Amino acid sequence: MPPVDVRPVALTDVAMLLAHAAVSRPGTGGGASMSFVKAPLSGLG
Repeated sequence: MPPVDVRPVALTDVAMLLAHAAVSRPGTGGGASMSFVKAPLSGLG
């Protein structure tokens, strides 16, 4: 079941990217992270 494996990996990558973005730019990390999360989540369905 590839989809089951792909989902957690994608979510983990997104979480790591968000964490890195938040550390790099704490000021704009909030708004940017929200839109960044919604985009991939919508794509995954």
